[in-house]
Amino acid sequence: MIQTIATNPELARVGLAAVVPAFQSKQTTFFQMLKAQKIATKQQFERFTQEADLMLAPVVNEAQGIPTQQMETYNQKDYHWRKRGLGVMVSREKVESDQYGVFTLSNIGKKIAKAMNQTEEVLAANRINFMTSSATENLGLDGSPLCSSIGLGGGHPLESGVGNNRGVLVNGIYVDVLPSYNALMMATAELMGQVSHKGLPMPSAGPYRIICSRNYKWVFDTIVGSTQRAQTSDNDKNVAIDLISQVYWNPYLTSPGSWGLLAEDADVFHRLTFGGKTFESEYVKGKQVYAYYATEVYEYGHRDWRGFWGTTP
Repeated sequence: MIQTIATNPELARVGLAAVVPAFQSKQTTFFQMLKAQKIATKQQFERFTQEADLMLAPVVNEAQGIPTQQMETYNQKDYHWRKRGLGVMVSREKVESDQYGVFTLSNIGKKIAKAMNQTEEVLAANRINFMTSSATENLGLDGSPLCSSIGLGGGHPLESGVGNNRGVLVNGIYVDVLPSYNALMMATAELMGQVSHKGLPMPSAGPYRIICSRNYKWVFDTIVGSTQRAQTSDNDKNVAIDLISQVYWNPYLTSPGSWGLLAEDADVFHRLTFGGKTFESEYVKGKQVYAYYATEVYEYGHRDWRGFWGTTP
């Protein structure tokens, strides 16, 4: 759609005291909460597979052969990048009659850059927004959502049984939990109890970053922000200080009750990138129109569930 003088006629003459922006032009970096590994590609897609661990070494009697084990791979998924872009087209007359600098290259460029930035923010946040979704684009290599447990999505299939990283175990049943000191304690215990494909310990010992919406920012700051346990008179040490590296709140998280923990040493998320950002401009002589375009080709995903824990009460 080409913008002309008729689109915003008030901008083509003097008389306005100010043109007040109803948006934030500064770019944000909430997407960095995921610690996503950047993977550059020149292929149509990238295929991921998982590698299994070996079993424990058995006892070998004297003069007996040493048993061998297979180097196994299991679970595969193809991750595809997607191209996203937007543009602005403005007539020559619109540019030349602009009294307030709205249609300058600088202003248009900043607005396009902000729109591309917010697009990435939404895509990154959706890894958490849809962490329990069974839609194909939200599944990991094992065919399960990022967060799943027995009774809450079915869990993650392993050779040794089922892996769990959603909710906490209460009376033998996994349930979602609201934020509290005890819930945080049980959540970290779940991360410390995660296992490998063969069922051997694969703990995420921390520290962990809390990921939450604005609704829980103050709750978690209260829990981890003092040297002693909050809302008690027992003078107990607040051990959460040693386990939590930072509270990451994100305005792009659309589920106000969901929250999660991501181990600082975990390799859970990735950002598959095809090329870099582009910004192009041209003057279309036949129409006397200025055109500005931006594109970026990438996609977020997760390759493993270990190192992350989430809940959606």
